Amino acid sequence: MATHCLTAGTLHRLSAHRTKPCPPGPTWPPSGAQDLQNDSPMDDPHVLAACFVTHLSWTSVSDFAALAVAFAADLEPERADLSAPARRRLTLWRETPHGLGSARAAASQIEGQCARLGADVLHPFHSDYPSALQHLAKPPVFLSRVADAAPWRRRATISVFGSREPSQSALSWMDAHLPEFCSAVDVCVASGGARGIDRRSHALAIANSRPTVMFLPSGLGAPYPADLREWFAGVRSGGGAVLSEFPPLQPVRRPNFERRNRMIAAIGNVAFAVEGRRQSGTMMTARMAADYGRTVCALPGSPMDPRSAGTLDLLRDGAVLIRDSADLSVLVSCESVNAMPA
Repeated sequence: MATHCLTAGTLHRLSAHRTKPCPPGPTWPPSGAQDLQNDSPMDDPHVLAACFVTHLSWTSVSDFAALAVAFAADLEPERADLSAPARRRLTLWRETPHGLGSARAAASQIEGQCARLGADVLHPFHSDYPSALQHLAKPPVFLSRVADAAPWRRRATISVFGSREPSQSALSWMDAHLPEFCSAVDVCVASGGARGIDRRSHALAIANSRPTVMFLPSGLGAPYPADLREWFAGVRSGGGAVLSEFPPLQPVRRPNFERRNRMIAAIGNVAFAVEGRRQSGTMMTARMAADYGRTVCALPGSPMDPRSAGTLDLLRDGAVLIRDSADLSVLVSCESVNAMPA
């Protein structure tokens, strides 16, 4: 697949950059989930219990819905429309002394922690839940959110990610071109809050009056890195959101980064790799985005700089080459035309 710069004459070739179709999502809403389509899941401890208890040992969205219904109605496991693993789990909870009561108590504890953080909880049937995540094979069941809005709705979203120790040329490019891009496109900028490229993308979005979404690899009450807590107010006041699929007080763990990265990869209409080494989270996120059917683009760097080796590999393999803000603006505008409604 030939690498090319983005011009009007090559826009019709963008579909060639999708290496695989977007994985099929579950049927929305699954049977029994109609009662869960509310905008205030915190007011329903049964829904919150299902969110909290199932999100660490996830099976399916259908099981999430059925478990919530089973909690609310106190159904016997054999009467619940569950998969075999979820039915065994419900049986275990019911047979364990105070099992379901403990689940509800844990949910109430989570509710209190979120309230103290000024956060609410999204589940897959909440109207603000990002539709791009619904179509993952295993979407997050529990999303805690520090926000006053859902910035991914009714606008294009670009995922921007890259090295924690970026080159000065990469940062200079971002400072020169991302403000122009933000001025040209009504866009939401998503990233992971890491030092380097991620934080520069968040900062530039806020400075140029565009909302930004920050995904954490830890709970909202134990942000990683710890100084991310200082960003929450600015992200929120700029119309953005801080999201986590982990319990509020859960510290960072190594597997959390991959789970965080899959959401970054999925939420954007376009995935923009600014700079990254061959063995890096940048490459992981880019590959995930390609697997999800997103258009991947990359900034070229020096072949003598190992920090650009991964992004040069992406370009060799068919990612869209980005030269300037105009390239990025045309690409995101083009891809947002057929974006999934959010």
